[in-house]
Amino acid sequence: MATFVDIVYGSEDKDRAVAILTNMMVYVLPFLKTHSSHNLMSSTAAIRLLSGVSEFHYTRKAWRREILDLFFDPEFFLFDNSQLSSWCSIVDNLLGHDKHARQELLGRVSVSQSGLNNLFTSSDMEMQQRAHLLKRLSFAVYSSPVDQYHHLLPDIQERLAECLRIQMAPLVHQQVFFCWRVLLVRMSAANLTAFWPVMMTELIQVLLQLEQDLIVDATKMIRRQHTQPSHPAQQQDPWLGLYLSACKLLDLVLALPAHNLPQFQMYQWAFVGAQQRRRRIIPENANAVVGPPEFEPYMVRMVELLDQPGLPECEPLTEPTGRPLLSVQSIACLLDLKSFILGIVKCHYRSSSSLAKQSTSNPAHSASQSQHNSRYVETLIGKDFVESPSNAAN
Repeated sequence: MATFVDIVYGSEDKDRAVAILTNMMVYVLPFLKTHSSHNLMSSTAAIRLLSGVSEFHYTRKAWRREILDLFFDPEFFLFDNSQLSSWCSIVDNLLGHDKHARQELLGRVSVSQSGLNNLFTSSDMEMQQRAHLLKRLSFAVYSSPVDQYHHLLPDIQERLAECLRIQMAPLVHQQVFFCWRVLLVRMSAANLTAFWPVMMTELIQVLLQLEQDLIVDATKMIRRQHTQPSHPAQQQDPWLGLYLSACKLLDLVLALPAHNLPQFQMYQWAFVGAQQRRRRIIPENANAVVGPPEFEPYMVRMVELLDQPGLPECEPLTEPTGRPLLSVQSIACLLDLKSFILGIVKCHYRSSSSLAKQSTSNPAHSASQSQHNSRYVETLIGKDFVESPSNAAN
């Protein structure tokens, strides 16, 4: 329809076309706002129609305000996976060519504009709202071509730093880690140099907290010999989402090719080590001179922690080299991460040699596989945006 309207109304009649499209939005919007299973086919048709219309920039004033309001709606991400690409096109056609819309998005994410001091807004509601806005900022970047928003990186970095300064806000920090994952696949390595020190510092802090919580949970499980987590209420714990988001960031940076992330290579040893290690052998002679304790990478320490009798057995996660291991959207307890923790160390040692063999033996096959892996990573990240429509009323 969008192409048809563009052909029928020549360059001198664009105002008439905009008037028709403005009236059309009155009938399209109800389908976009209804998130239910019986509306799936209708909403998909409406989204595809709007996606086609948004390709013509002169039509933007017919749908700009309505779609921007819909974008900020708390239920925006209650769409189906099949609709993701159409929404990416719509959001990119809006924010990619509308400076004022981008400024409005960045302004809403800002701490000073969030209303933290509003006496009528609870702290939990404020943190949830900020997490929702950060997710929309991530989606705007995800929907764009590579490096389209490189000129906004200082502003994005400032917003993320503001969010990290908020104490005890796992929902917000979870979205910060998610935004970093999006930036890694939508920005070139040279443009992200300034992000790495803070990114790695925050990742280490979360992993250290995860290790401490794993020690507590593992100890309780060994004592009680239960096959289920010792804290049933933990299923609603927002910290679980933060731990999963941090693990997904580590999973991604270890999976992406080294030439895509040259800055990460100086940090990698701290997480999984440079090569496979053996357990230290303590001398039997008590008088023997023992050197300073050797640093153990963070994930290796967790493997040794989880490799104790009395804990549930599980197989390490495996994926082809160059692909992240984690694909779940949520976890019910910390021990759900055990298969990932075991797999990330095992896959790292296996892939360090196989990557070199592939690149030297068949460069063409290696390049093709890299393209497949890139599409797989983008699809994996895209699925993390989608929230289950089953949460909406049927």
